[in-house]
Amino acid sequence: YAPIVLWPQTLPELTPDRRACLALAWEDLPDAFPELYRRLRRGDPTDDTAHLRAIWDDNRWLRFCRRFQYAPLTEAEEYTS
Repeated sequence: YAPIVLWPQTLPELTPDRRACLALAWEDLPDAFPELYRRLRRGDPTDDTAHLRAIWDDNRWLRFCRRFQYAPLTEAEEYTS
């Protein structure tokens, strides 16, 4: 699967060193993210990949999105759209 969106959450920018770190971890993503996030929250050592956030285009994500595809907006959602 390929990411739809990938962005740095706590890093100011994705430098070449950080891109190299992502390239090393690429084969393990997105499955590696939960453990990376847990390690980051505990203060354990992680690489810069733990600071990335992503939305992945896989079957589970698409099934989740389809549940809302034709759902009417609530009043609160109409004001934030």
